[in-house]
Amino acid sequence: MTVGEKVLALRDRLTDYPARSDCKSFASLPLYRLHLDFFPAHIGLLAPGRQSVSTIVLGSDWGNEKSFLEWLGRTKHKPNPTVTGASRMLSEAGFDPEDCFLSNAWPVLRASDSKEQNHHPLRDDASFTDRYREYLRITLAELNIKLVISLGNPCAWFLAPFFGQDWALGALPSPRRVTIKHLDVEPLRQRDGIVFVNATHPSHLNNRDKRSLSEHGNEVGLLRYARRLAGIRDARGADEQLNEKVTTRRLAI
Repeated sequence: MTVGEKVLALRDRLTDYPARSDCKSFASLPLYRLHLDFFPAHIGLLAPGRQSVSTIVLGSDWGNEKSFLEWLGRTKHKPNPTVTGASRMLSEAGFDPEDCFLSNAWPVLRASDSKEQNHHPLRDDASFTDRYREYLRITLAELNIKLVISLGNPCAWFLAPFFGQDWALGALPSPRRVTIKHLDVEPLRQRDGIVFVNATHPSHLNNRDKRSLSEHGNEVGLLRYARRLAGIRDARGADEQLNEKVTTRRLAI
């Protein structure tokens, strides 16, 4: 199977994960097809025909149902700032963008026209959140992932149970308690070899300067270190690849 076929099979499995009353599942909704976007709104891949990807870039949740239905009705793509920022981040750190899968920790929509930004009660629902941690574990295994990059505070908190006490912010009862300083955890490797690292959310890149990353110089250095720790090769000409493919390519699957 190609990596795109594996991702589509994972999307089908969302039927096993019922959404809360204030959320909407993607299970019954079509894919957005005009351009790269985060799974499960889109397939989350630049090159679905590949046999594998090494890296998951993990956002929080996509937005609300009304907004997604509006996106589905478009005939011309409007850039998603999170996708654009995440792609720039990967390019700066020398990743091959075709080797990355953009996904979400909570792969659901916020119901109807509810507020799209900031904290949502779904993140405080322990049972609901644990189900999607289970879903992420399945995803990591199915795609044979080597590196997980969390984007921002909620995603870093979401990953805490993967490490227990080694991921100290997991002691916080809610992601709303997480600050930029909590992200400053050295990349950690699980026994199965998967490496986890925290990045600043692309919509708050000014917060990069607030991080304590003296050992790595800056966040770009941290991500490069995490990639090499995971045994992933540096991409050659990553900047040129990204600028060409992310801005011009229409995906079909």
